[in-house]
Amino acid sequence: MKCKALFLALGACLFLSGCESKDIGAVKKSTLGDTSFTTGQAFDNRKICASTKWSTTEDRGRTIVEYRCDLAGAEDFNKAQLAQGISNVHKISEQYKSKLQAEVDAANQILATQLPSNSGEPPGAAQEDDATKTLRGLIAVQAWLQSDNVDALATSQPPEINADLGRLLDHYLDVKAAGGDPSILVKTILIERAENIQVVEAQIQKEQQVIRDQAKATVDGAAAQSAGIDEQAASAAAKMNADFSANHVYELFQWVVPASGDPELMYVGNEMVSPDGTVIDRKFQSVDEPVNAIIKNDMTAYPDYFKQLHPWLRDS
Repeated sequence: MKCKALFLALGACLFLSGCESKDIGAVKKSTLGDTSFTTGQAFDNRKICASTKWSTTEDRGRTIVEYRCDLAGAEDFNKAQLAQGISNVHKISEQYKSKLQAEVDAANQILATQLPSNSGEPPGAAQEDDATKTLRGLIAVQAWLQSDNVDALATSQPPEINADLGRLLDHYLDVKAAGGDPSILVKTILIERAENIQVVEAQIQKEQQVIRDQAKATVDGAAAQSAGIDEQAASAAAKMNADFSANHVYELFQWVVPASGDPELMYVGNEMVSPDGTVIDRKFQSVDEPVNAIIKNDMTAYPDYFKQLHPWLRDS
């Protein structure tokens, strides 16, 4: 009869899960921080847990008590975050590639075009790089030098004018303004002008080559840049998958229960489990944040948890 009663009690214990090990009981009876709650009261009555589980393991003669909370709403939240994240990665990648293609198209246009040497806008001028600005100024000077009218030259000097020619023209204007005869300066000015035409033409050819070299470098480097964009996008997508592929996220607390004395909290972290069985463990930098969250018990779903506590997690 006693034996039958023993088996009945054991069956009831297993069915109701009401008979816990003394080590789990010791953890549950311990106080939680400065509150009046016991650990068991606080941990077993959390709004955010879809389910909870207590278990024990042995580790080199030590008893480890583990508490596991299956965080509610983690799968739906992660699916939405992953979809949005992958979409953003793709969008940004395409934007960079579109910009790169526009640069390549402009560079190919430069390479296929005879760059102007006496008028008009140089191809690629909208980018306003240093070489393009210089070429623009030289083309303006070249156009200005086409006139052999000294009065016209003196009264419409561009900023990029040669300093020596500029001084001669200023002196010409000063003499004329003073009522003198500046005709003696005209021959010198026209000689200086002719020399400037040759110098400017050589400078234009030099800047044209600089622009062509830049265009060729853009075209030659486009493939490597495009591959680099793809690589960065793949890396970002992989990180998104690592962060948000889990369909279950568990919050774990582990205590060491010594033979004598109070249980000691040894680990607090998350375990993220993906459908393919991949498990990623992350540890809280400090136990204060997750413990305070349990005391407050104001989180009802994983989005709240992620916002408040995820920043405190680090890879184990």
